[in-house]
Amino acid sequence: MIFFRINKKEVSLICDVGSSSITLGLVDFAGETPLVLFSTRVPIAIQQDYKPEALQKALYTYLDQAIGNIEAGYRAGSVYELSNTKVENAHIVFSSPWYISKVALNKESKDKSVILDRKFFDGILDAEEKKFENEVLSSEKIHMLGDIHAVEREMLQVELNGYPTSEPLMKMATSISTSVLTSLVSHDFFSKIASKIENAFHTRKVYAHSFPFSAWSALKELPSHESDYVILDIAGEMTDVVLVKNKVMEKIYSVELGRNTLIRSLAKKMESSIDVALSNISLYSVNKLDMAGRSRLEDAFSAFMAIWRFKLEEAGNNRLFSALNSKKFFVTIDDDVAVPFISTLKNLIGDERAVFQITNELIGDKIGYNKHVVHDPFIAIESMSLNALYKKHLQ
Repeated sequence: MIFFRINKKEVSLICDVGSSSITLGLVDFAGETPLVLFSTRVPIAIQQDYKPEALQKALYTYLDQAIGNIEAGYRAGSVYELSNTKVENAHIVFSSPWYISKVALNKESKDKSVILDRKFFDGILDAEEKKFENEVLSSEKIHMLGDIHAVEREMLQVELNGYPTSEPLMKMATSISTSVLTSLVSHDFFSKIASKIENAFHTRKVYAHSFPFSAWSALKELPSHESDYVILDIAGEMTDVVLVKNKVMEKIYSVELGRNTLIRSLAKKMESSIDVALSNISLYSVNKLDMAGRSRLEDAFSAFMAIWRFKLEEAGNNRLFSALNSKKFFVTIDDDVAVPFISTLKNLIGDERAVFQITNELIGDKIGYNKHVVHDPFIAIESMSLNALYKKHLQ
């Protein structure tokens, strides 16, 4: 995950791969603040019946459309910053259901102090990656991912002799505790997306990341005093949950309910098409739906949200909504369904000030945008995360 600065501009392509949209952004990392030069978001049609394999095949067409939009921006010459600008690197960020992640804790005790070199920590990363791969290979998740490929091996925290340190290399210790994030994706899926990007932009290197890690990294860049909080990424087909304790990712899990499942549920309950359900949600969000329609929609919302909450609690071993007064919830979600999900969370917690939708207003001046570029919070989050990694490797 190292950037290479050859020209004055360090322009990278970010490819956000979700289950409700694909977004591409060209971002200049030459300055202190990332500058989004151009972005395009292509919505993915909601399947009447969710089939991951069919969705995965369809994604390549949506990616081609997004790439075509970027290429049209170059050809049009309307964006001055794109002229004579080479895309050095590409970063693919996978949301659910396209990745699987695990945070593992590792503790070692030695009879006498040992020097902790890079080989020692690489050994921990290798062991956790192998252990996680074996877990996935022996589970039903392998049917979704197929031939797996590790895209993240991150040392989230190191404690030496009981004390956290950000610079553990070449230190001596008898007690070593580590927290390691490992993320896997389908090798075939990653390779096909990377190939399309390389052919279109002639990038030197293509990297891959998970969205939960990107969101956590980005939130660390915001001026906040929170140490314990929850990140909820309410994606198209799933909801990802990241529990953060003492500013470190503690656990990641997912439930198979999200924006698209809500819309399918509404369409079924109201005996309408997907398009009509989307239209009703849009009218509801701006308070333009008639009383009868509003009542039916709210009943359908309530039924779905009860299941959503139960599934979140069940998957998190009833830990998600415990000790609510000590937690803040940071939520990423498409605007069209933000109202019911955010309202549900606020009602559950009983404190409107504890739930924050990650928007451009929340991100503030951490990201810059070129003229006429639509502000996209997902590209902003991923740009902030990559900028933090870039600064880390410069140190």
